[in-house]
Amino acid sequence: AKAKAQCQGYNGNYRGWLLPDRVELMSLVNFQTDFPAAFKAVFVDTPSGDYWTSTTAVASPREAYTINFDTGALVSQAKDRPLGAMLVRRISQTPLPVRITTMKAGTANKQRAYTLTLAPKFSDDIAWPPYPRFMSNGDGTSMDRLTGITWLSDGNCFGRQSWPESFKVIKKFNHKPAADKCAGYDGTFSDWQLPTIEDLETLINPAARNSADWLNTQGVKNVQGGGDYWSATETSINIYYAHVITFGPYPKTVKDFPKSMKFFIWPRRASRKNTNRKPLLTLTINALSGALRLSQGTPLSMVVFLHTFGLMSPADFWFWYDTPDGHKLWLSKARGWSQNKIPVYQGPLFNLRHYEIYRSAPNHLTPGRYVFHFVVDAAANGILDKDRFEAKAVVTITAKGTLKQKSPGTVRPLVH
Repeated sequence: AKAKAQCQGYNGNYRGWLLPDRVELMSLVNFQTDFPAAFKAVFVDTPSGDYWTSTTAVASPREAYTINFDTGALVSQAKDRPLGAMLVRRISQTPLPVRITTMKAGTANKQRAYTLTLAPKFSDDIAWPPYPRFMSNGDGTSMDRLTGITWLSDGNCFGRQSWPESFKVIKKFNHKPAADKCAGYDGTFSDWQLPTIEDLETLINPAARNSADWLNTQGVKNVQGGGDYWSATETSINIYYAHVITFGPYPKTVKDFPKSMKFFIWPRRASRKNTNRKPLLTLTINALSGALRLSQGTPLSMVVFLHTFGLMSPADFWFWYDTPDGHKLWLSKARGWSQNKIPVYQGPLFNLRHYEIYRSAPNHLTPGRYVFHFVVDAAANGILDKDRFEAKAVVTITAKGTLKQKSPGTVRPLVH
């Protein structure tokens, strides 16, 4: 109540306020301005100075990261210092509190007649976002599953360059890609560019002691931890400086340096200009889409695909099926079926390439029509919103022995 009285204009009664982590607080920084660096239109009366994040500096556990709202500087400071604090409610991280009644074999016969059971030895956990962070395109480029940005797979193809030289090197690379021996690259793209500081910030892993070492296990290579990387973002108060980022084990990751200094560069491809493209979702069952007929005793392998086309947003992911008797069964993160409407995942929107979300044992479903749904909505609020993207498949189950079909054989696991 005391804190509420001190917050001007706040008349809510919400719970769950937390100190933001480093990435959350950094999202409030506008790198195109200084003094203040926070977005003025939203945070009009926010005092200047340093603000705490909840992220401990792994290299120095007695310190935590702070962000200066005058300059946007990210540094680590001793935890006993009296600094500013802004709070956040993470409604996108935790599902709404519901009592989950997961349906398993051995429950009432009526429930079991419409419930799939998980195949033996198939993982009972949906690990999203998927590992690794980057998805290889097979040509020396890799797409970030979280942001949709395509990066050069080689994080150190061009060595150290000054800021002006970086643009010349990338321009040459766009015209004569074969002149530079980038590991594994055999593409001919001509839209490479120097990333912004915001682009580079998305690659920092606050939980890792060394983000470079971590990135080199996530589908890219040669990311340097012993130096800085140039961004295309200039420092607004000094035209001779630009922002750089450090992926190594240093407490300060975003810095400003004179453009004449030489640092590493890591190009990314330009985003598609068509911002009206909507996420693409597909759902296949036993490698088929649309409608299919299966007999009792046939295993079901359900595979989902999602391309975000660069859309970045918190999201709810849902997966459920409608039973012939008019009920809905919702898939949980533990790959169990529930009568409660629950999302299978909440968090940042990401790209999926043919992910096997569920594999059943030989089914003993009651014959009838089953409709399976894979849905994503760009509002992580635990509510199945009307504004959503959906793929569905219809399976008609027939009595065993009444449908002539080839033996399903062994369902092979897919590479996630």
